[in-house]
Amino acid sequence: MNIQAASSDTFPTLTDERRFDILLIRQNLGYNRDVYPIFNSSQSGKNAGGNGGLNFANFKSFKVDALTEALRKEKIFTLKQKLLAELSTAITDETPVIFISTPVYSYALDTRIAPFTPTKLNFHSNRFQVLPYLTFQNL
Repeated sequence: MNIQAASSDTFPTLTDERRFDILLIRQNLGYNRDVYPIFNSSQSGKNAGGNGGLNFANFKSFKVDALTEALRKEKIFTLKQKLLAELSTAITDETPVIFISTPVYSYALDTRIAPFTPTKLNFHSNRFQVLPYLTFQNL
């Protein structure tokens, strides 16, 4: 196996032309969990406006297409969670990609800082965004 690390200059050409056997990338979906660019068939190969989209596996599934489109339209959180669960099952059944890791962010909190319960720390930079919500007592 020949491993080729692509620079930011060559990566778009390699992916647009699908010149790879295995592609190892890091992907963070953020808070909105929009997987349309990764799994919808319109984003595969030449379907994506002449250039390759982010569906690097050229994955095509009518069911996944319908679910990714429905997820983009759904505004009700509980219904969106249900669609995400269905999508997860469909992707697991088809296995177009293999997820190899999920980052876990751990933070140490001084018990003198109260009340503070961290939620939704999906990015390491979120630790800075919670500072306005901290209450400092008896320091």
